[in-house]
Amino acid sequence: MRAAVVVLGGLALGCAPADGDDTDGLDTDAVDTDLAGEPCVPGDAVERVAGEGVALRFLAVDNGRNRLALVDEIDGGGWEVAIPPGARDLAVVGDEVLLSVGTGAVWLALADGAERDRVDGFTGVQSARPLADGGLLLGRQDGLDAVLTTLDAAGDVVGEVRVPTSVELRLVRPLPDGHVLLTRGPPYRVVEVDAEGAEVWAVDLPGKGYVAERWCGEATTYATTGADARLVALAADGAITGSWGGREAHADVGLDWASGFHLLPGGVAVVTNWLGHVSSDFGPHVVAWGPDDTLLWSWDPDGIDKITNVRVLAARGLP
Repeated sequence: MRAAVVVLGGLALGCAPADGDDTDGLDTDAVDTDLAGEPCVPGDAVERVAGEGVALRFLAVDNGRNRLALVDEIDGGGWEVAIPPGARDLAVVGDEVLLSVGTGAVWLALADGAERDRVDGFTGVQSARPLADGGLLLGRQDGLDAVLTTLDAAGDVVGEVRVPTSVELRLVRPLPDGHVLLTRGPPYRVVEVDAEGAEVWAVDLPGKGYVAERWCGEATTYATTGADARLVALAADGAITGSWGGREAHADVGLDWASGFHLLPGGVAVVTNWLGHVSSDFGPHVVAWGPDDTLLWSWDPDGIDKITNVRVLAARGLP
């Protein structure tokens, strides 16, 4: 049995906008305009460290080498461990790291990366998210459909919903009202589905999405855009209201594919630059953009292959 959990992170994952947030601009003939879930407050679990120079302590998933690393530029040290193939999703849950893998999910100790638990026996797993009751939501690809599989705290399947024609599913994000955010395509879109898998809201993306999240207390949705190499902020009507990175805007950086991200309070975006379509020395593997889209930091060590996701634990020198 797994106990009820609290998910840590600068962006409170899976939070829907609080009551009263602006949802003007939605096509009210096509979708349910009630995007309001349980009100929640953004949680900042990122430790702020005093000192000169930008440095981060963070988790990074290298799904080219099948490794998970804790990198500590602040105090030194850290660790790296082998993980099963197919890793994409990443969450910090108390003193554990939850990682999706191709056949399920694994829990690792945050202190040293030692495996503590796992669920296995599934196919096509792209995403794993902890639920408040200690259960787990798996996002799986099954042919042309996405499948949302709910497990209880004992690891038993207690629900399954099929979302038709959701090819190229990547990460999913449960919302407090039982809805789920996901990206799918082509055509590439951010989609919100209800508990039965029916689409209730969707907007187009400028590239292949990887993950979409919604900041607590806002109707804004944030999503990465694949080959467009950006993180974008999307209003409820699909208008892009903010942007970090991008091949055209930062042609000299070596950006190729934006996948995972961690948006910190204050507007600093830490985004992975997945290099699975080019050589591993094409550009940095992780970058940090300021709220004005300036490059604040990058990570490009030797021996890294393809970083698909990142989670920041502590930061020094960031706004």
